[in-house]
Amino acid sequence: MFEFPYRRTTIRTPFSRQELVARFAHTVSPEVMRWGWGTPAGWTDETFTGAVFAHGFNIHRVIRGRNSGLPMVYGRFRETPGGTEIELCVTLHPFVWVFAVLTSSFIIVPLVYNFIVPPSQRMATSVFTLIFPVFIYFIITFSYVDEYVRALSFINYTLSEAVTPVYPAISPQNRVSVWLKFGRICFLIFFVGMLGFMCYSGVQEFYQQTSHTRQPIEAEFMRIPLPPNTSVISGNGTTSITCETSSSYQQITAFYDDELVDAGWTLAGEEPLRDWGRDLGGKIRHYRKGHDVIDLQWAGESAQYGWDYALSLSGDDR
Repeated sequence: MFEFPYRRTTIRTPFSRQELVARFAHTVSPEVMRWGWGTPAGWTDETFTGAVFAHGFNIHRVIRGRNSGLPMVYGRFRETPGGTEIELCVTLHPFVWVFAVLTSSFIIVPLVYNFIVPPSQRMATSVFTLIFPVFIYFIITFSYVDEYVRALSFINYTLSEAVTPVYPAISPQNRVSVWLKFGRICFLIFFVGMLGFMCYSGVQEFYQQTSHTRQPIEAEFMRIPLPPNTSVISGNGTTSITCETSSSYQQITAFYDDELVDAGWTLAGEEPLRDWGRDLGGKIRHYRKGHDVIDLQWAGESAQYGWDYALSLSGDDR
């Protein structure tokens, strides 16, 4: 059964809001900045740390090492005639949600792009592309249910008779320090800045490589003539074209075999294509020159795509 890392529940208690604040201030350890992989002296795997406020708390369990998928426990106190209710929410840290959305977008964007553009312009996908979101899902949720149960156990202990609240309403040490908040904000700014710099550098490098190393081969692609009775209906002309023609597949392949072989290209093979398991007569033919490849995709006699064949240029360095 798939588990979504978000649960809300309401706990009814006979205590006043002030007594709940005192109880949680007594059982929740103050949050400190940890640089190592161990736990501070006196803390155990059942210790919860965080901030307790006059109207609620934000806490999480203390663990050895690091776990970005460790859930946060958010509680809000709501006074009722018979006591106080705790509106509980156990979910991932907002930073982890942002990370999950960003990493998933790198997978979703190519899939959406491939769905929109013509077949001759589609980007290559792999099995890794499809399983990567599943991998991210299991990384951030594999321990969620266990952590949820531990959080409820801790709250039940805090509400039990074994805890004697200390009534100075809330100790300053249980509040998140200003410096800790400032450190988190600085880290977030640094992370976003580094991510933006990496994306910008990658795009700049791609365009530089494209403009310098791809111009000769793209110019050669543009010089390839069209077969008789053929017209271009779409494509950028430098790396791909989609055409309609009244010629047969044999006539088209014979034409490009002659033109490309004369230009130094080698026929690398041919294979059938299927559309969701249907055999419409589609084929794809490969021509290679060094690291560059020209693909001739034939739609098929039974296909109704609005085009007859597509020619596209690709390569190992693209």
